[in-house]
Amino acid sequence: MLKHIASKAYGEAMRKYALPGKAGLELGPLYHPFVTKAEGRQVSYIDYQSAEELREANKDNPEIDVRDIVDIDYVWTPGKGLLECLQSQPESEEEAEQPAVVPAFDYIVASQVIEHVPDTLGWVKELFSVLKVGGTLVLGFPDKRYTFDAYRRDTTLPEVIEAYCRREKLPTPRQIFDNCAYAVEDRDFEGMVDMSVPFSEREKKYSPQEALNFATYAYFNRKYIDSHCTVWTPDNFREIFGALAELGLLQCSFELVEIPEAASFVVFLTKEGVGRDLPESYEERLEKENAHLHKAYDEAVALQQELWGRLDKAGLLQESEQ
Repeated sequence: MLKHIASKAYGEAMRKYALPGKAGLELGPLYHPFVTKAEGRQVSYIDYQSAEELREANKDNPEIDVRDIVDIDYVWTPGKGLLECLQSQPESEEEAEQPAVVPAFDYIVASQVIEHVPDTLGWVKELFSVLKVGGTLVLGFPDKRYTFDAYRRDTTLPEVIEAYCRREKLPTPRQIFDNCAYAVEDRDFEGMVDMSVPFSEREKKYSPQEALNFATYAYFNRKYIDSHCTVWTPDNFREIFGALAELGLLQCSFELVEIPEAASFVVFLTKEGVGRDLPESYEERLEKENAHLHKAYDEAVALQQELWGRLDKAGLLQESEQ
């Protein structure tokens, strides 16, 4: 069993704000949600696939009994915004004309997810967009000092800012290469990794050539390859998220708890307001302009069809053709 799942202290930390009567959201619960729907907890589950798709994808995984995979309430479709995915679907024309209803949560839980996200800041801001002011985002991080990431360089503030400016949706070539080329086998790790052993003497998960193959394949084919896009310790978390708050990009306070037995640490981010956004990227502006042009074209075609219909009904279309 994974260390963070087996750890009682880690589980208690992840459930700290999951109080009865409070509305919660847990990301990626799969077969082991940290917040269950027992004891009056009002929690919803969200993942990138439906429960049926997750069961199918894991049917040959010997470590997972697919019968334990929980039902998913919302699907966060890759490439779509969280707000769009949480909106209730209208069941009538009258409902379709009403403003979309998006739930607001008192707490959000995400265990061992953030390191897989290419755009850390953009992802946190999306979660904050559906979190009430005063609500708490509970994040479980693998602490790189105890894991196969031990020899990788810590993620830096400039990297987080760059990914946010680029609105990265897929792991970048750099992230994939770094994830593969510098990961070491961790089968025998007990406690903090002994860094006195040189990297060259460690057994590697992948060769540099394999890392390059993964990175270039994903980039040139626009494919998703699951990676630890970012690498965290308690110290670099405090430095980066403290700086993001000082820059006004996040309005929050945070508390951090280290849990060595789980090779992890847990962060409680309390939302205090709405942080400022950077200007839209060129790609986002272009997408909006294209959407506007497509809409105008569709409206013009519909108007032309309506006009031809009226002419035909009045018998004028046949006469003009003669």
